Amino acid sequence: MYFKSIFVFLLLSSLTFAQNVQLIPVKTWSPQLLPELDWQQPSSVGISAITGIIVTDAHNHQIYALSLDGGLRITRGGYGWGNGSFQEPVATDVSNGLNIYIADHLNNRIQRLDKDLHWIATIEPDDSWDESVQFKWPRDVIVSPLGDIFILDGDRARIIRMTADGEPLFSFGDTDTGILEDPCKMIWIDGGRILVSDPGSGNVVIFTENGDLVAKIGESFLNAPTAMAAWKNRMFFVYDEEEECILLLNLNGRLESRWFSAELFNNVIKGVVDICVYQDTLYLLNETESSLNAFTIISM
Repeated sequence: MYFKSIFVFLLLSSLTFAQNVQLIPVKTWSPQLLPELDWQQPSSVGISAITGIIVTDAHNHQIYALSLDGGLRITRGGYGWGNGSFQEPVATDVSNGLNIYIADHLNNRIQRLDKDLHWIATIEPDDSWDESVQFKWPRDVIVSPLGDIFILDGDRARIIRMTADGEPLFSFGDTDTGILEDPCKMIWIDGGRILVSDPGSGNVVIFTENGDLVAKIGESFLNAPTAMAAWKNRMFFVYDEEEECILLLNLNGRLESRWFSAELFNNVIKGVVDICVYQDTLYLLNETESSLNAFTIISM
């Protein structure tokens, strides 16, 4: 009877953990609903009070700025090599509110724009730099609260830390070290922690801002983690591309909640390429449906 009671307790715990948080659909943006949104391969999303909603499109090589209430403000970009043009923009960071950083993937550079998508500056490799801080085909870019820039190098699968002025400092997480295999996305967590999703190893890897390895989490329940977004102080959402589900984890590796496609309206989880949280709203950017879907996050 004792062992039976323990089994029943564990079973109930596993069935109810996903009820800690609910996601309530509130809004959808798509070319079908808003024809001026002509994106075809949305690749990343970022949100702040000043910039509004920023979406990159890797197919049209454009950047879209939407107001927080949903209207299209500006579209800029287009295919090219000049300032303010792009070749497959794949990631954006708007965390400081004033500047928008874009990972311009095939142009091998990071472009910095203002809130109205005007070009300000470009960070690109220089032959004078040491090999350890060169980058190529950037996959992601994030900016710390103090302005330091972190670039995910798609060539060597490592992270380059730079000053706010774009001067390289050092790299970490190189595949030669065995820490990262095929890193995909990065997010900044309060306390100077950088989380890196690595679908190659099936882990989310946590580093300090100085590049020290802190932990690998998700090994027992993640298969191909990709897009991520921080929520509150010590939790984050992550998309598992293989399982096609959204998970909510804490920094100790505890699984708090999980949602599969059938649990959310219109199967919006299939094809998620990026996730963003603004206040208590979760945004899922869906490449397959060419849609951006917003959900109110409700703690139970």
